[in-house]
Amino acid sequence: MDFEAIYREHRDDVARFVRVRLGRGGDVADVCQEIWAAAARGLPLLPGGGSVRAWLFAIARNKTADVWRRRDPFETLESELGEGGALAEVFGVHPPTTPSRALARRRRVTALRSALARMRPEDRELIELRFVHGLKPGEIAGMLEERAPANTIAQRIRRAILSLRLELVQCGVAH
Repeated sequence: MDFEAIYREHRDDVARFVRVRLGRGGDVADVCQEIWAAAARGLPLLPGGGSVRAWLFAIARNKTADVWRRRDPFETLESELGEGGALAEVFGVHPPTTPSRALARRRRVTALRSALARMRPEDRELIELRFVHGLKPGEIAGMLEERAPANTIAQRIRRAILSLRLELVQCGVAH
């Protein structure tokens, strides 16, 4: 495999992953440099048939872990919720067009943030990897230390989403 081709194909996704995981004020460039250095060193050891993308995200996950542990892990989903990305879309958080819609959106975002903050960090991470970064359950399974089967990961994601939805229904911001 050609490192340069891998870098060109995945650099933007890796940088976005790091930026979301570190949140505002994180030193994305330094962490990305560490990730690509580790990828260059590990490329000869990459087993054939594995997903290069999932392997890179696993490196990125590990390289951001130290920074992430020192910070509030909830912050990793902040930009996704605030900008109305895929996870926000799942829960009906759309950009407001009127003052009343803006108020309703702020209420939904606040409720979603509270529900996410109460989740187990492992479930929050699964939701982030699936909805913020678009990884499939099989790719997520390949990058986690526990090496759970893809359908187990899919079920854990499903349960986490159902739990979030139930909390939002109880708060009166979802139906």
